[in-house]
Amino acid sequence: MNAPTRACLKLLTLAFIFVGVSALTVLAQPLAPTAFDTPESTKLQRQLSVLAGADRSHLDLESMLVPGTEPAELERHMVRAVFEVKSANGLAKIRRAIEAAGGSYETGHDNVMQALVPIASVENLSKLDEIDYTRLPQTPVFFVQSEGLSSMGVDAWSKAGVDGKGVKVAILDAGFKGYKDLLGTELPPAERVITKSFRRDGDIEADQEHGAAVAEIVYDIAPGATFYLVNINTDVEFFNAVDYLIAEKVNVVNTSFGFQTGCPQENRGLIEPALEKARKAGIFWAASAGNAGRGHWVGDWNDPDKNNLLNFTDSDESQSLRVQQDDVLILVLSWDDPCGTSQNDYDISVRDGDGKELARSGRVERGWPLKSVAYRATFNGTVHVFIKRNKGTAINIIDLWSRDDLEYRVPAGSVSVSEPSISANVMTAGAIDFSNDRLRSYSSRGPTKSGRIKPDISGPDGVSTVTFGPESSRDGGFFGTSASSPHLAGAGVLVKAQNPDLNPAQIQGFLENRAVDLGEPGKDGAFGAGRLSLGDPNEKPKPNAAPKADAGPDQNAKAGDTVQLDASKSSDPDGDKLRYVWSFVKRPANGYVRLSDPASPKPTFVPDVAGEYVLELTVEDGKGDSSRATVKVTATGSINRAPQANAGTDQTVKAGDTVTLDASKSSDPDGDSLKFSWAFVSRPNGSQAKIADPNAAKTNFVADLAGTYVVELTVDDSKGGTSKAQIKITATAANRAPQANAGTDQTVKVGATVALDASKSSDPDGDSLKFSWAFLSRPNGSQTKIADPNAAKTNFAADVAGTYVVELTVDDSKGGTSKAQVKVTAQADQQPTTGQVLVLAFNKLEFVDPSAWDRALKNGCVVYTNKSNGPAKIRVTTVDSQVLEFDIAAGKEVVVCGEAVHIDTRP
Repeated sequence: MNAPTRACLKLLTLAFIFVGVSALTVLAQPLAPTAFDTPESTKLQRQLSVLAGADRSHLDLESMLVPGTEPAELERHMVRAVFEVKSANGLAKIRRAIEAAGGSYETGHDNVMQALVPIASVENLSKLDEIDYTRLPQTPVFFVQSEGLSSMGVDAWSKAGVDGKGVKVAILDAGFKGYKDLLGTELPPAERVITKSFRRDGDIEADQEHGAAVAEIVYDIAPGATFYLVNINTDVEFFNAVDYLIAEKVNVVNTSFGFQTGCPQENRGLIEPALEKARKAGIFWAASAGNAGRGHWVGDWNDPDKNNLLNFTDSDESQSLRVQQDDVLILVLSWDDPCGTSQNDYDISVRDGDGKELARSGRVERGWPLKSVAYRATFNGTVHVFIKRNKGTAINIIDLWSRDDLEYRVPAGSVSVSEPSISANVMTAGAIDFSNDRLRSYSSRGPTKSGRIKPDISGPDGVSTVTFGPESSRDGGFFGTSASSPHLAGAGVLVKAQNPDLNPAQIQGFLENRAVDLGEPGKDGAFGAGRLSLGDPNEKPKPNAAPKADAGPDQNAKAGDTVQLDASKSSDPDGDKLRYVWSFVKRPANGYVRLSDPASPKPTFVPDVAGEYVLELTVEDGKGDSSRATVKVTATGSINRAPQANAGTDQTVKAGDTVTLDASKSSDPDGDSLKFSWAFVSRPNGSQAKIADPNAAKTNFVADLAGTYVVELTVDDSKGGTSKAQIKITATAANRAPQANAGTDQTVKVGATVALDASKSSDPDGDSLKFSWAFLSRPNGSQTKIADPNAAKTNFAADVAGTYVVELTVDDSKGGTSKAQVKVTAQADQQPTTGQVLVLAFNKLEFVDPSAWDRALKNGCVVYTNKSNGPAKIRVTTVDSQVLEFDIAAGKEVVVCGEAVHIDTRP
């Protein structure tokens, strides 16, 4: 099948992400958030610290979801870790230490090593002087949402004989399951397919079909190209793969994944150095924008009730998400602080409907304003996502990214912190419906946090592949920006084949200039330059001259002044309309500044502390060329910045408890000393509660009544700066004693089994109860015992006639107890009429005083004669369990024949 006859193309919605810097270990039964977090573990990622603690506590490791480590490896108490070594001189020593600890080296790149090590060893390894940081690897998480050649104009290029011959294209992905079955049909013949796995196990298929589906799309567009199928599973393997592709002189690369590791406000991130290196080596890189259009929210910190929880709306502090059992919810939080020196701290908290915390993000890692959490659902229902402020200024911009749809969403900016899609060194593709050019609702949108327009272009999705099935089938079709980017990569191959002298920026400009404009006029943050369209293959690209960036002269300013930046002297030799992107590349570590509009030629900002602010200006001409310039602003003096009040988290206590109030987590960005003031905003009617010391950082009060207490903290820096925060304390009624119920008094026959039942006991607070039964009294001679003294329902045998008094004690385990008694009267059965010879069927015959009786055998029966001078007592247990007693006169007989006893009761 050749390209022109493939009317049904292919598409996908899969973009897999690499969960970033603070990827969280998922526990089937979550640990306490700080159970194993210690100040000494700053060189060790918190999730590894938690895992080590779980291992020491003998928890079920195999049930945990740990990025980069298989369940079978966890079962062997092993974990895959990345060691960032301070210098190359320490690599050999660290490798020896890993092996000495029972681990195995797997791969490395520059000063980074990946190894499988015993969980018990990670803490000690991280403490070695040569180690800068130890973390989990970043690993892919797939996003499959569930025909486009003609819309791109591929047919004309195919008819002109342009099929990609002479161009090397790489599909960098997670796996290529089933690719061998496609060789020579849906993929090139084997002689034009090179495979290379950088996975630790070398498995090119890796039980993942995604890469094969991506390669099918590129082959439909450029069947003459040479294909490189390359797969990875961690960030370390990614860097090695990029070096390999550069060495192989590959021309085009496609990636349909993202690392959630970009710097929110700056043009850098974890993998940006590799992307920049690839572009300088001449690689045109096509990347998917991501599928977070319905899973993104961004906005200013908003906390009207001062309880340190973000309000998504005026009345709602959470995002509600439906989950099914075993679903894995992945959330990424970022905020607009300098990367590496973040002074603020926020958390993601996932809670159930009762407010119980199911999972939360860890501490700020290495000053990076980025956190993530992963939670495996243990039920079908709804979870609620909260953003909590631990410390921070009131003006931080908060960005929440979710793999799943959010309740409240902001599509704009949903490229979020995803690399490589936010990079200036790649061309990013959004997703449109191939049949009608409508933007897919899940397609991630720009701009980036630094103001760059992304995506750059839009490609089709919802197409057919052999791997994922036909678009027309019920569950088939390849949806998402993962399918859009290989269309872009294929187009890049054809452009490179037809115009071999074009560099990556010029290929991007070629494609943007020929795109069919959609949405707002010009390049926008939804469609980019528009629908991907190749145009006339015989029309040569016009020569383009790069623009010249001019960021203006260096400036001096006072802290608190408004600084005006000016890029108006930037120019373009061809007269092209310029786009501007400003970003901070340096600012004081304790400063917090924000550009008024990073995409404006004349944005402003207000320096808040003394020091140097260096900004980079990038100007782009829309044809693939750009240039950069920097400007330095030196600020002197200072302005007072308001402190940040933190009243702690809400509490639930019992009425009568002492409530501790703690303002010690309040902070001041200028390091000023703080004064504190606590006051009740509200308390239950009738409450006389008083705060012990209203001006202490740590104080308390007694919740004297059940109800809700709202306490407000005011923090003052004595320089005119104040802030407030509130805490809510819910006091439930004091513990009430349970009510014991031992049942009603009973009368039974001697020998009967007596049932004891405490099930009607109750507790007014609904507390679980413990039970204890004991005899207070019983008849003389009784040897009976209670079968189970601690059961709610138990029994005993009334072995002797008389009165038994049994006491029940009920305990609610919270200090509350109560007692109750039950009286049981055991009576001997009514005696039959005496004065005659009785014949009784019996089970047991007892002679109370055996010495009073003579025994003889007569006619096959046993004859007992009372030889004493007076009456002698016998006790007979009949076959119907009656117990009868008789006084036999002196000289009278008791005769036993078979199973009957003959008793002479005559005087």
